[in-house]
Amino acid sequence: MVPEAGGQLNWFIFGLGMLIVVSLALNIAILVYAWRIRTQVAELRTTVTGMLARAIGDLHGFEKLILHFTVRVDDSLPVRSMLPVRDTLLIGFKTQVPVRQTVTLDVMVNTPLLNTKLPVSVMVPLEIDVPIDLKAPVEVNSDIPVQMDIPVTLDVPVAIDLAQTELGNFIEQVRSGLTALKALLDTPHLRL
Repeated sequence: MVPEAGGQLNWFIFGLGMLIVVSLALNIAILVYAWRIRTQVAELRTTVTGMLARAIGDLHGFEKLILHFTVRVDDSLPVRSMLPVRDTLLIGFKTQVPVRQTVTLDVMVNTPLLNTKLPVSVMVPLEIDVPIDLKAPVEVNSDIPVQMDIPVTLDVPVAIDLAQTELGNFIEQVRSGLTALKALLDTPHLRL
């Protein structure tokens, strides 16, 4: 053999051995790094799964939430209208009317001497109280204009069930999506 060829072979074997050692060292480093990443991903998976479970529980509680508050109304209600009145009223009058007057009357008087009737003017004073007790029907057919502002002041209690609003539907969709994501992360055949 040629000594130069032996030297090249030694360098070749040495270079090949170094390449194998460096390759093994890199593979071990990659495996260690991959193992660390896998451990961190598993811890992250556990953390995310726990956070998803808490978020799902919180959203479920939020869906059952009922908001209670009071709305204060302090306003006036304008009323502008015509009030039709169609009725017959029975109005009673009960009074006494004094009559004070002197009345002149022509009276025919029989005279026994002449056996005739003679007209005589007589003045008669009247002093009487005439009682009046009368019930008269009065028909009312009228439209009465009504214009007023009615003050309205009240406290209105309000209860809003969030599950019955559009927000309830949105929360249900988010909770369903988080539940599906948690189920995917909890799947045993999913290897991370």
